[in-house]
Amino acid sequence: MPFEWTRNTAYSGECDGIPKEDFPMMVLWYGGLQSQLEGKTRRVRVAFQRMDSENSKPFFCDVAFSHRDALQLGSVWQRRRRVGEASLELRQPTSALAVLGLIVGFVFLVAIIRR
Repeated sequence: MPFEWTRNTAYSGECDGIPKEDFPMMVLWYGGLQSQLEGKTRRVRVAFQRMDSENSKPFFCDVAFSHRDALQLGSVWQRRRRVGEASLELRQPTSALAVLGLIVGFVFLVAIIRR
C-alpha cells in the first residue's frame, strides 16, 4: 500500500544508527526495548516501511534509544536524514473493539461483585 508523504524543504542532519538506505522509508512502529546495554545506551527495535514500493513488507532495525525522539511515527528518512512526513490518518476504534471493551469491563465488574 503506497503512502502519501510530503518532502521537507528544511535541511536535516545525518543521524547515526538509522539505516543508510537510498530509498525513502517511514517509521511505522516501535518494538521492544532490549534489556542489555550496547555501548552507553539500550537499543529499540523500529519498524520501517519503504515509501517507493507498493509490495514491500516492513523491515526492522535496532536503533539506539537515544534516537527515539527523532524517529517520530510517520517521519520519512533517506540516507540517515529526515526528508519528510507521511500523511497518516487517525482512526477511531472499531465497534467490535468497543463491544469487547464493554464485555471485559462487565466480566471484571461481576468478578469483583462475587468476591
